[in-house]
This record gives sequence, structure tokens and C-alpha cells, in this order.
Amino acid sequence: MKEYMINWDVLELPRSALFMTLPIPVGRGDLALFDLEGWLIPGRWYPGTGEPDSIRLPGLRIEIGESLRWKIIGRVVPVDVKIESITNLPESEYGRFLENSFPRFLDS
Repeated sequence: MKEYMINWDVLELPRSALFMTLPIPVGRGDLALFDLEGWLIPGRWYPGTGEPDSIRLPGLRIEIGESLRWKIIGRVVPVDVKIESITNLPESEYGRFLENSFPRFLDS
């Protein structure tokens, strides 16, 4: 599985943090990796409900317009999470499991 490293200071995850992505459902407010016009951006997904879809970073909201080339690569997870511990859960439990993983991940 591919690993990614944060190299910007303005993101939610700290500089040099390592993570990977999983092709599991990404819900409202979930941390995901996006390909936006060829740029890889980790941010929170906010599908439109009466407003355009958006990717949110600390202090920034990127609206997804029709002219943008973009896709969700996957849900961001710490590199030390055992894949089986997520994929064996019911879909409704993914978010709770991952959010509980991040305090440990963010402190590393």
C-alpha cells in the first residue's frame, strides 16, 4: 500500500506525518486524500447539500466546481493501523475507529 508524507505546514496533519489511504467510503467531514488538478491534498470532505461540494483545510474551503478535475483517492489512515482491523468492521464503524486512531497518529 502506498504511503504519503505531509510537506506543508498549513494542513490538519503535522509536517512529516506519514499516512496511507484506504478505498473505503468517505463520509461528510471525513479526512481523505484528494487529487485536485494533479495536486494531492489531504482535507475534510463536505459533499454539497444545497451548496457546492467542498474540501476543507484549516482556514480554507475549496469549492469543487464543474470545471475542476478531481477525485477522492481514499480515506486517510495512520500507517501503523492494521488494515484487517478496519476492513473487518461494518461500514458504519469505520469513522469511529479511525477518529480514535488519530490522536495517537497526530502525536507521533
